Amino acid sequence: MRNISINILKILLFIVLIESRKIRKKKTNRISKCEKLITKYLQKTYNINEHCNFDNQNSNFNCNENIKQKLIELCKRDLLNWYKQVTKKSFDIENPKTFNEKIQWMKIYDNDPLKTQLSDKYLVREWVKEKIGEKYLIPLYGVWNSFDEINFNLLPEQFVLKTNHGCGYNIIVKNKTELNIRKTKKKINKWMKINYAFFSGFEFQYLNIKRKIIAEKYLENFDGDIYDYKVFCFNGKAESIMFLNDRKRHLKMSFYDLNWNKLNYVYSYPLNKDIFPKPKNLKLLIELAEKLAEGFPHVRVDFYILNDGSIKFG
Repeated sequence: MRNISINILKILLFIVLIESRKIRKKKTNRISKCEKLITKYLQKTYNINEHCNFDNQNSNFNCNENIKQKLIELCKRDLLNWYKQVTKKSFDIENPKTFNEKIQWMKIYDNDPLKTQLSDKYLVREWVKEKIGEKYLIPLYGVWNSFDEINFNLLPEQFVLKTNHGCGYNIIVKNKTELNIRKTKKKINKWMKINYAFFSGFEFQYLNIKRKIIAEKYLENFDGDIYDYKVFCFNGKAESIMFLNDRKRHLKMSFYDLNWNKLNYVYSYPLNKDIFPKPKNLKLLIELAEKLAEGFPHVRVDFYILNDGSIKFG
């Protein structure tokens, strides 16, 4: 792993760094000491001027070395306790061995400030546009700071409503006339109150994202499904591809190598025993993923491939 400077308040992963479903979905009710202390700094109630200066332009804290080390040690200890609670295993975070262990290491020590933007589902669009081109973006219908700003009369009959600051905060609208506005508002307002940095074992890339609501074009393949290709890249090079489909019934997963030979493992969803046809634009898919992964130790880059062969960053 590359040598990365330490600043716990800027720690983030890129796009969606993968852990097992068992690890991601389990959330303890106990508020950690790490969360309590960082929350105090965010609320400017804990000697903020003595230890840290807030950078309004970049929405980040610049803290002195003493408080940096205090936060690192405190959050590292809490992260290890959380990991043991949900996996029943312990490990040496300074010498990680498995993929999941290395993901935990990155949470503490991989702190490229760019990853705040790349974890923001709205701001990442500009970066993707600059790296690979606007044609790979899903069309955007609108962006709002609050639910009450949304004018549903201006939205098409089908769209996807989501927040920009977490994972799984999506509402798929296939028929706008059937959308329950009251229930949708309640759900989104609940999501908007969550700081996803503390939702599932410390994912600090979400800590300072300015929360927004966005609406994007609804996508599907010819059978009403959506084909999801997630490219696992290490040090800028693609290594394997996760394929997800059959969302209408029960989501299934499979892994392929770069030549589209099926690999015999999955990590959360049931194995799709079928062999899915090799995408005609597989080479382009891999090239795009590697362009976006350049300069990062580990990235999972997500795409959809539609019936017409077009690729969309997802």
